[in-house]
Amino acid sequence: MHLHKWKTMRKAKAYFHGLRHNSLSNLCAAPIKRSCMNKTELIAIVHNLVAIDHPEVSKKAVAATIETLSEVIVATVSGGGEVVLPNVAKVALKSRDARVGRNPRTGEAVQIPAKRVLKFTAAKALKDAVAQHDATQEKTA
Repeated sequence: MHLHKWKTMRKAKAYFHGLRHNSLSNLCAAPIKRSCMNKTELIAIVHNLVAIDHPEVSKKAVAATIETLSEVIVATVSGGGEVVLPNVAKVALKSRDARVGRNPRTGEAVQIPAKRVLKFTAAKALKDAVAQHDATQEKTA
């Protein structure tokens, strides 16, 4: 539910204040009806939650913050660093050694060169939230 659908700001603040104290799954499931959240929806949710305590923060400021965050993550990780997003994940680069693979069609040995790959490690809090959500879904089914 978006802020403009509410008749009064007080009701909206109470709604989003309640969301903030619910679980992660409730926070994402209540305002979003699709399974994939896009950038616009992320900006809207963050703006609505920030507006509870700081109504002077604009959507443009939130959008700029999210854009800057993504730029910092890309620059840090591509430079060989690692970024920890608390309660979400750790993102880093990992080096893979050169190896010999097989062409599945011919069975011929193929040399695979060394490369750097992106490694995403989910945080314990995220894993626990997913497990809790799965357990809740199994109970209702």
